[in-house]
Amino acid sequence: MKADTQLNWSYRGKPYLLGEVKGGRTIYFAVKRTVDFLLTLVLLIFLAPVMALIAAAIYIDSPGPIFFSQERVGAKRFKQDGVLYWRKVHFRVYKFRTMVLNADTKVHQEYVKALIEKDTEKMDAMQGEPTVPRKLVHDKRLLRSGKFLRKFSLDELPQFWNVLIGDMSLVGPRPAIPYEVELYSEWHLKRLEAQP
Repeated sequence: MKADTQLNWSYRGKPYLLGEVKGGRTIYFAVKRTVDFLLTLVLLIFLAPVMALIAAAIYIDSPGPIFFSQERVGAKRFKQDGVLYWRKVHFRVYKFRTMVLNADTKVHQEYVKALIEKDTEKMDAMQGEPTVPRKLVHDKRLLRSGKFLRKFSLDELPQFWNVLIGDMSLVGPRPAIPYEVELYSEWHLKRLEAQP
């Protein structure tokens, strides 16, 4: 895993410090990590047959890699001079592949930009109709099996591995994509002050 080596990092050319972790939370974080690890281990064991069926469906639908990994931005706790801070980190998130091989990411980048800028006209135009869920639902890059997997969020089951190794938690904000973070206003960065 690649982590920023400094506590301070740059935001639009100026130094930025993520918030200090509130005191007295050490036991909370230890219990949370223990619950995350044990529950995830049990879930991975019980979901293994389902994940094997999903892998087979993806391979039949589109031979190639079963899994998709992508760089994401999250946060880790970091102690400096006796004070605990949140530090921005980059890590790889794992999902079942739901798109054709070598799918162009520009479509998603444009959609995320419209979402952050609250450009509902552009989002609706990209969807082909007005939609309530603010994610790309009608995406031409999706496999047949990918539509089903995304509808029920089954494509995200491999992220239990990210929880098991400590990159993510069972409860927390969705991990951001680096190009999404580049579009953030300063107040959006509060989202990075929690483990994804």
